[in-house]
Amino acid sequence: MVDEWRNCEGDDSVMTPADARKYRAIVARLNYIASDRVDLQFAVKEAARNMSCPKAEDWHALKRIGKYLKGRPRLVMKFGWQAQIVTAVTYTDSDWAGCAKTAKSTSGGLVTLGKHLIKSYSRQQRTVALSSAEAELHAMVAASAETLGIIALCKDMGIEVGGEVYADSSAALGIVQRSGNGKVRHLRVQALWVQEVRCSKRLWYKKVLGTRNPADVLTKHVPKELLDAHLITLGVELRGGRAESAPTLDQLEMYTEEWAEGEDAEGEKEEEEKSKKVRFYNKVMFRAIPATGKCRKTELARKTRTTRTSWPGGASESLTVDLSLTGGRGTSPRASGGVHALVEAAGLPVGCRGGGHTRPAK
Repeated sequence: MVDEWRNCEGDDSVMTPADARKYRAIVARLNYIASDRVDLQFAVKEAARNMSCPKAEDWHALKRIGKYLKGRPRLVMKFGWQAQIVTAVTYTDSDWAGCAKTAKSTSGGLVTLGKHLIKSYSRQQRTVALSSAEAELHAMVAASAETLGIIALCKDMGIEVGGEVYADSSAALGIVQRSGNGKVRHLRVQALWVQEVRCSKRLWYKKVLGTRNPADVLTKHVPKELLDAHLITLGVELRGGRAESAPTLDQLEMYTEEWAEGEDAEGEKEEEEKSKKVRFYNKVMFRAIPATGKCRKTELARKTRTTRTSWPGGASESLTVDLSLTGGRGTSPRASGGVHALVEAAGLPVGCRGGGHTRPAK
């Protein structure tokens, strides 16, 4: 495939579906690698922008990234011991109208805690900026949001830190330091959010020289000497060869075999579980419920009621009392004595409770 696209620079023809699939696969792997490679993030971002409809000329960018990785295969991030840090410092930069096709700018940022690099990003801005000050202002908005996120994360871990944002644009810093649009009428309202952040003293905004801004490597392609200088500032080191902790090929094969055996065992277990069928018993066991007093006619139901009788020893029994023995509706059971007569006929002690009424024993 390399030979096919070796002389493809300047060719704007669309790739075939097979070649486009290979292009997306390579860019996806580069995107995974670039999360920890500050020197690759801008180049990989530009390559990923063409994944929807890659063209023949886009293969030339991937070839250059491959040559760079062949010469610099490893980038080591150092996290040495340092005293407790009280300020999170973020460097931000923007490349105004860096894209020749869409005239959109790129926002880059680096969040550090002392000499430790915590986060880096390179993103394409969604709007077209009318000036470099507007592009830098949008980049400062993104950097402010990232800084506040790191501060909130540190607070969750019990660490109180402040925040500082460094930019190399004097015009963007001037917009942040005042209130409102001023004479810049075309700015979007959301870009003025940084003014509120500054007034509330949640973050501080300061100036940094363009030649000393390490975020410059995330917005454009820079010379090798400048790239190496910024990498030293960030506390990262470029090395060659293979890492000692990286697994060798024989270890990967052994791990792959163990993983495959585990997958086969799990597959057999799943097949065994699927082969099990739901079976029902031929006989159904149930507890019979007495139907005494159930399914009566409506007239009989109004004439009868169930009375809960408590025995002196703690036992209880349900009795059905016919209200006709008490003199019918509206007649008190105590006056007629019909209920107590029924209780005596049942052989219960006269002094027991029945139907909520009591009668002293003779």
